[in-house]
Amino acid sequence: IVKKQLSLIKNKIKNYKQFKIFYINLKDRKDRLKFIKKQLEKNNLNAHRVAGIEPSRLDKKIINKNRKYLTPSGIALCLVHKNIWLNMIKKNIRYALILEDDVLISKRLKNFMNEAKKILDNKKIDIININTHELPTKVGKLKFHFETINTGLYDLISTEYGTAGYIISKEGAKKLVKDKDFLKLQIDLYLFSKKSKINKKLKIYQALPALTIPLASIKLNRDILKNNNFKNKKIFQKI
Repeated sequence: IVKKQLSLIKNKIKNYKQFKIFYINLKDRKDRLKFIKKQLEKNNLNAHRVAGIEPSRLDKKIINKNRKYLTPSGIALCLVHKNIWLNMIKKNIRYALILEDDVLISKRLKNFMNEAKKILDNKKIDIININTHELPTKVGKLKFHFETINTGLYDLISTEYGTAGYIISKEGAKKLVKDKDFLKLQIDLYLFSKKSKINKKLKIYQALPALTIPLASIKLNRDILKNNNFKNKKIFQKI
């Protein structure tokens, strides 16, 4: 019995290191912190907060060097995502789900992550975009279908805007941190646009139906964050 319990504990530790969840949150956005925590708790998901980078705290040299391509806010967002990628490599985290703090989460997400684990190793996937917007997304052939949650993975053909929710592998992170063209495009275009050189070197799939959608992409009352009132059936049909 003791050996069995130890084996279960070891497996839990191994799985914990294999797949972690991070969410990005600026220090002064307590409203969004409350919102994302409620989303995670509601879906029984454990996640680590990653402090967002204030544009005002950026080194002026970085701003001046990249002002041709990005605003200070764009640079800050790129760098915080890169910090997560570097942390994955340093701590040998095989896969990470990266969320932004204004994201609505589907009740299917936890089951999706469990299903995705079964194929991530074998298929050498770099990124799975689980996010959606009001804009339509063009996808290619169906690559995998998870019957239990009726969700598929497709080749991503069109440019996808936003980085509110995506899964990335450690190998994908390694490719990104070595890229010399980093900070030449805003983070969503860098990852999900065909204009990005690195995009062509990555194996990226789109989850459909998607599993996250940012508040900025949906028509809700301005007090949604204050009241955490997101009982909107039309929204959840999208995810």
